[in-house]
Amino acid sequence: MIWGAWMMLALDVSAFAGACTSADIGPEYIEVSEEESGLLFYSPGLADGFRQFLTGHDHHYVRRTIATYGPKAGKFPFARMYFAETPPNRHFTRALPLEKTIEQWGFFQNKTIEAGETASTVNAIGRIDFATATADGVACVVWLQIFGPREGSGVGTRLLNGYYCAGAGVMMSLSEAESIVRLVGHRKYGAVEPPAGWSVVATP
Repeated sequence: MIWGAWMMLALDVSAFAGACTSADIGPEYIEVSEEESGLLFYSPGLADGFRQFLTGHDHHYVRRTIATYGPKAGKFPFARMYFAETPPNRHFTRALPLEKTIEQWGFFQNKTIEAGETASTVNAIGRIDFATATADGVACVVWLQIFGPREGSGVGTRLLNGYYCAGAGVMMSLSEAESIVRLVGHRKYGAVEPPAGWSVVATP
C-alpha cells in the first residue's frame, strides 16, 4: 500500500495541528487536563515528560483536540495527536490522501520525507493504519484511525491522527511501529493501560 492510497477526513487541520499553545489557535480553544482530553498514549520515552492538551469546537461544531508529548529531557522522542468528533446526527463524508495531512503537521514541513512501509493493526479502539517514515533522518511513525458510526456515504464520526518520532536513526521496522500505535487509546472509545511503573508529570 502506498501513502497516496490512504484516506482521511477532509478537515482543515493545518492551523490547528501546527499550533503549540492556546494563544496560537485562538480564544475558542482551551487547555485541558489529560483526563479531560480523553486521549491516551504510553509510548517509550514519554513517561514523566512534557504533555499539553488543547480542545475546542470549529465552526461546524466538530470537537477537536490536539495533544503534544515530549521527553523529560532533550528533544526526542516527540509525539502529537489530533482527535476530531462530529456532533450528533452528523458524520464526515470526504477524504484526502494521508500524505497531505502529514505535510500539514508543523514538524514535517520543509523536511525531506522518506516514506517507509505501511500496515494496519488493531489497538484498543479498533483498526488503525500506520506508516514508517524518516524526516531529515529522524525516525517516525504516522497513524490514522477513522471510526464511529457510518451512515450512507459517511466514513465515520471520529478521527484520530498522529505521529511519534523517536529521534535520529534508521527507519523503524513495522514491528517497532506497530508496538507504538497499539499504545494509542481513548478513555471513552478504547482505553489502553499504561506500562508498569508509568507515571505522568504534566508540564503547563
